Amino acid sequence: MGLSLSRYVNNNLLFLVIVFTVIGVLFPQFSFLTNYVSPILFVMILGLGLTLTLQDFVKVAKTPQKILVALIVQYSVIPVIAFTLTFLSNDPTIAIGILIIGCAPSEITSALMVYLAGGNLALATAIMGSSILLAPFIMPLLLSLFAGEAVALDVGGMLIELLPIILGSLLRTKLQKLKKYEEQFSSLSSIMVILLIFTVASSSAEAILNASIIWLVVLLLTLNLSGYIIGFIVGKLIRSEGDFKTYMFTIGMKEFGVGAAVALQFFGPEAALPSAVYGIIMLITAPILIKINKR
Repeated sequence: MGLSLSRYVNNNLLFLVIVFTVIGVLFPQFSFLTNYVSPILFVMILGLGLTLTLQDFVKVAKTPQKILVALIVQYSVIPVIAFTLTFLSNDPTIAIGILIIGCAPSEITSALMVYLAGGNLALATAIMGSSILLAPFIMPLLLSLFAGEAVALDVGGMLIELLPIILGSLLRTKLQKLKKYEEQFSSLSSIMVILLIFTVASSSAEAILNASIIWLVVLLLTLNLSGYIIGFIVGKLIRSEGDFKTYMFTIGMKEFGVGAAVALQFFGPEAALPSAVYGIIMLITAPILIKINKR
C-alpha cells in the first residue's frame, strides 16, 4: 500500500466510514460478511500491533495507576449511566441490550482511534487489553447486579482477541526495519475498520431503516458521548499530559462485538440490536472526535 493512499485513508477516515455505512445500509445482501468478522479484526489488530514495540509496553507498565483508573471508571461509571438509560426504554429486551453494551469492555478499535488522534497508543493498548481480560469476570457480575441475570463468558475466546497485538509487537520489536511502514500498518487497520462498519451496517440494514429505532439511537448516542466526556474529564483530573485522548477513546468506546455475542447467547436477537446500532454510532463519532483533536 502506497504512502499517499495510507495517508488518504487515515486523514479521511470519517468520510469513508460515513460513505460505507450508507452503502452497507443500501446493500443488505453483503450481510454475509459477518462470517468474516474474526479475520477482519485479526488483521486490524495485527496492523496496530506492528506500530508498537515491547519497550512501549515496558514504559507503560511503570505507571500501572494510569491503567487502573481507566478500568475502574469503565466498569463503574459507564455501567451506571447505561443502567439509568434503560429506564427511558419502553422495551425490556432493548433495555437489557443497552445495559449489556454499557457493561462491555473497551472496544478493540479504540486503540487505533487513539493512535490516529495522536494519543498514547501503548497506554491505550494496555487499557484495552486489560479491559478485555477482565470482561469475562466483571461483565457477569455487573449484569447480575443491575439486571439480576446470570451469564457466563468464554475466557479463552476473549484471550484470543489479544494474540494479534502480541504477534505484531513481537515482529515490530524483532524487525526494526518495519518502523518505516508504520503509517501503512495503521492505514491497514483503518481499512479493516471501514470494512467492519460496512459489514455491521449491511447486517443491521432492516433495523436501521425502521423509524422506531430513532429513540434507541438517541439513548445509545448519549451513552457513547457520555463515555467520551468522562474519559476527557478523567484524563484532565489526573493531569497526565496528552493522555486525555487515550482515556476518551478507551472509556468512551465499548466492544459492541462482545455485547452482541452476549445478547444473542443469553437474551435473543432483539437484545443484540443495541450493540449493532451502538457499533455504527461509535465508529462514526470516533473519527469526528479524531478530527476535533487534530485541530
